[in-house]
Amino acid sequence: KFKIFFISIESNDIFWNLIFNFAKMALKELCFQSKLLLNVCRIITNRGNATSSSVSKSKQVFEKEDKFGAHNYHPIPVALCKGKGVHVWDVEGRQYFDFLSGYSAVNQGHCHPKIIDALKTQAEVLTLASRAFYTDVLGEYEEYVTRYFGYDKMLPMNTGVEGGETACKLARKWAYQSKGIPNNEARIVFAGGNFWGRTLAA
Repeated sequence: KFKIFFISIESNDIFWNLIFNFAKMALKELCFQSKLLLNVCRIITNRGNATSSSVSKSKQVFEKEDKFGAHNYHPIPVALCKGKGVHVWDVEGRQYFDFLSGYSAVNQGHCHPKIIDALKTQAEVLTLASRAFYTDVLGEYEEYVTRYFGYDKMLPMNTGVEGGETACKLARKWAYQSKGIPNNEARIVFAGGNFWGRTLAA
């Protein structure tokens, strides 16, 4: 028998509660299908309830960020310090499943050895080149992606914001230049609740 421990963190943020509840349901379904024993452990973390010395490191992290950082986010009160594969650890050494995975940006897992090796190899050759120049690898990458997905062309972007903003620009250009819509009358329809960034368009 295997025991799977699911650690959830209660939060006042509806988004985070949905994430953890979804992960818990997925684990329950997995365990039901595999006939595994699931032990659900709920750890309620609250800054005001930190009573033992074991949370002093986390408390220091919280307080320093609150004091010196601009408050543009409401993080879960867990101070992470490292990750490997699907797991992350806080400054007290507690281990967690990372169901958020950087909003899916880390779906390959933390510190994947092949990706780390590729990053190191490229950084030792050329750290950064803007699109103001050609590089010897971009065309090769574009060829691979277009052939793999069957596209004619592709435009690589590194964030959801850039991808979404570029899609808006392409839609407007198509509307005015190809569709013939009068200036300033084009409209773009978005899906409600479809998060892809924090710009005004998003």
